[in-house]
Amino acid sequence: MPLTRRTLVLTALAAALPASMVRAADLDYSELRTDGAWQSLALQGARGRLIGRACVASDERDGLLTIDMLDPGNYALGLNVTLSEYSARRWRSRRDLLPVALRVDRGTIFRGTAERSAEERTLFYSFRGSFGSRFLRELRAGRVLRLQVSLNGEDIVIRFPLNGSAKALDRAAAIVERYAPKKTPQPAPRTKPAPKTQPRQTEESETILI
Repeated sequence: MPLTRRTLVLTALAAALPASMVRAADLDYSELRTDGAWQSLALQGARGRLIGRACVASDERDGLLTIDMLDPGNYALGLNVTLSEYSARRWRSRRDLLPVALRVDRGTIFRGTAERSAEERTLFYSFRGSFGSRFLRELRAGRVLRLQVSLNGEDIVIRFPLNGSAKALDRAAAIVERYAPKKTPQPAPRTKPAPKTQPRQTEESETILI
């Protein structure tokens, strides 16, 4: 059964991805908003850390993609897939690592690794590291995200619509920035002027990296 808007919210509440360690009970409902196919909300993470989440459901295989803004410029990517009762009974591994690939429209192919775990009938994929700001820029401007991942021993492709992604991602980032602790500017330390030196001659055999 495809995820409806209601089940999308409930899944976002229940998701406990290792990357962000979100606790559903700490959700601030007042921050929930829908933009196109996407939703954005505020979650309380480990040690009181506030997280801005942008998420979108796929009509294929009951998949839910989550992007957690941890702090300005830092995000974690996750995927939840609902298993059939038959597949859930066959699941034996507690945790494993597997390759993944993502592509927006016909753009860059982003390759990485995800840690996979299961809880009852839900598979959680926690992506290792980040695909950088380029991935987010392509998400904002694209139409469809295709994610290739292993499920039940075979590679599958799950598609996610991107209408509303720009507003949801911007709002998730704004939630984190709004509640981030303010840094008190520190006075610059006094330094003595450096002594004047002559430029060093570079030998022909030396390699310069810039």
